[in-house]
Amino acid sequence: MQLLNRYFLKTYLITIIQISIVSMTLIFLIDLVEISNRFDEISEITFYNLAKLSFYKLPSTFEEISPMVIVIGTLSFLYKLAKNTEIIIANALGISIWQIIVPICSLALLFGIVIVTALNPLGIELKKYFFQLEQEMTGDLLPINYGLNQEFWSSQENLIGELIINAEQIDTKQSILIDVTVTQFDKNKNIIARYDSKSAFLDNRKWQLNDTWITDQNNISQYVGKVELHTNSEEIIIEETILKNSEQSIWTINSTIEKLNTNNIRSSKHITDLNFFITLPLLMSGLVLVSACFMVKQFRIQHSLIMLLLGIIAGLLIFVVNSISYTLSESEIFNPILGAWWHIILIYLIATKILLTREDG
Repeated sequence: MQLLNRYFLKTYLITIIQISIVSMTLIFLIDLVEISNRFDEISEITFYNLAKLSFYKLPSTFEEISPMVIVIGTLSFLYKLAKNTEIIIANALGISIWQIIVPICSLALLFGIVIVTALNPLGIELKKYFFQLEQEMTGDLLPINYGLNQEFWSSQENLIGELIINAEQIDTKQSILIDVTVTQFDKNKNIIARYDSKSAFLDNRKWQLNDTWITDQNNISQYVGKVELHTNSEEIIIEETILKNSEQSIWTINSTIEKLNTNNIRSSKHITDLNFFITLPLLMSGLVLVSACFMVKQFRIQHSLIMLLLGIIAGLLIFVVNSISYTLSESEIFNPILGAWWHIILIYLIATKILLTREDG
């Protein structure tokens, strides 16, 4: 029995590795073509740099599709067993279907743990190299936002009244705001002036605005270059915004949540990420159970192909549901814990019920 279990585990592992290699190769080639099209007007770009950009994107993209790798790999493995009547032979030897499924569920669980603990941190680091190399290749002098897609907004006070500050981008290395608009109000909430600046940074409770235009109450604009505006806020406000919207790995996310909570800043994005990190390995294992629901019963070859297709569709639906749950949880429409766990629990309950029914005949 142990010999057969080792055979099943080895066959499944080889299948997952093969599917992973094929997937990564396709991702690399697709990204290479897409990046080449983006930079086709820049003649100085070499193939080596294009290949490096594709390589830097590879881990994070593979992480996103890793649940489908498990679905396709599991279906391929079980289809091979069904095609060769190995499941029937195993049953004749007294081996339950659970003795085949539980070990490969454990392997899928381990695959998910590797994705969360190793591939995700690697992908985050390589994204930084991607943006840096992209910046060098395009000659873009504006600092890269490193994935901080949200704009910077802040309401602050000074001796005159309220300051409303908006920036299109944040330079995460130097804590500088890019493409800044500052609106100065008086104590009665009347607009005194608007400052449009290329960049700004906070130094000793003073906003230093560079390359600035001022528009007064009469809507007359004039260029003034550098401007200094006092504020009651500290420099940490920019760092907090970077922390709030940045990508964190499983190794750094807890400390980031604690920092945000200490400063009374919402940490819903990171709480959602943490819960989805925890549930990803369980999702992988659950997808094995779902795939098994379609392939453990012996069918004719043409029916097996239909069940294979249905299994892929079911896996895609679960993948989409997981993505929607993440988006709703991040937006605080769902509770992060509920959003990360409800579909996982449902998958296990339904798949286990179906497999128990089929095992009983």
